[in-house]
Amino acid sequence: KDPANALNLIGQAEIKLMVGDLAGGKTLIDKAVLMGNGKNALVLMEAAEAYIHYNKAQDLMSAQNYLETAVKLDPKNPE
Repeated sequence: KDPANALNLIGQAEIKLMVGDLAGGKTLIDKAVLMGNGKNALVLMEAAEAYIHYNKAQDLMSAQNYLETAVKLDPKNPE
């Protein structure tokens, strides 16, 4: 666990979402996105995936916003 690593926070958020801790998961996602000042395309993509993959935590509007921003930041990324 490296609390200074945004991708690690996304992974921790996914675990929280998986076990039903929606508030905890969303808090960690928000923190991870803020760590990159909303300008880290990889973190934004991973945050979007977390919001899409866990049915109880689905936040498709946030996921779409994160993905649109990620595309603007890194338009050549094939993902």
